[in-house]
Amino acid sequence: MNKKPDWFYDADLSHVMSVLNTEWRETRYVGGCIRDFLLQRRDGDIDIDIDMATQLHPDEVISLCNDAGLKTIPTGLDHGTISVLAGERVVEVTTLRRDVETDGRRAVVAYTDCWVEDAYRRDFTVNSLSMDVNGAVHDPLGLGVDDIASRRLRFVGDPEARIKEDALRILRFFRFMDVFFNTDAASLHACTQNWGLLEGLSKERVTQEMRKMIVAIPASQGLKEMAAQGLTIKNLGLNFQFFYNIKEKSQNIDIECEPVLWVALFSGVLAEELGEALSLPRTLVKQMQAICGAVQD
Repeated sequence: MNKKPDWFYDADLSHVMSVLNTEWRETRYVGGCIRDFLLQRRDGDIDIDIDMATQLHPDEVISLCNDAGLKTIPTGLDHGTISVLAGERVVEVTTLRRDVETDGRRAVVAYTDCWVEDAYRRDFTVNSLSMDVNGAVHDPLGLGVDDIASRRLRFVGDPEARIKEDALRILRFFRFMDVFFNTDAASLHACTQNWGLLEGLSKERVTQEMRKMIVAIPASQGLKEMAAQGLTIKNLGLNFQFFYNIKEKSQNIDIECEPVLWVALFSGVLAEELGEALSLPRTLVKQMQAICGAVQD
């Protein structure tokens, strides 16, 4: 594929790349933006997050950006991530890493200059790709491009090991089912077997992932699969059967709102209880209460 994504020609992104791609250290675009480009999803159809990975250490990223007049925010300095303000975009720039120690919620990392080592710590093969300053796509594991072409979803390496590095990857796996219908059996088995690890995560992280799933595709295949498996997150009061058939049930109601509101409306869970369980903003809870009240009236 010779074509480059639209965002590749963005002047602000190109400026950041020109600053960080030095003669002694390489910087590349990484992750979802490459995946979506190879899936031929148009920029206008999705909210494109642009991430970069670099062989530069975080202090070098900050220094080079400051010298170039670019503002930086040390949003994830402990893990090597610096946010760089590029016009209206916020680009996350992360130093190549390898995991030293993990507990399912956070990881202790060591920096590396090896692209293969960094690729091995990513969640799915389809997210292990990168694109260099010339627009060439790199597949360090030799799996990502083929898996995108075949719509195959699988973890990098041992599924259980990837999950134990960060249990949120379980929910991400189900969310990605809406795009990658060729689901790896071993990966799905590892998700169901280690489902209980989700109860060690914060409400905020679970909420963020769930809202992405609900907003992206209301009648989600991932939600359907979780419902079919009878999966719950007990400490958050979540039973995924509540989420299924949202699209079908919302078609006859003439009101526009974030799809998560349908969850409150049709789940049988009171809006206030759901808001507390998911740690939702108070303004959103009030919206849900208003909708529930209007329907009951």
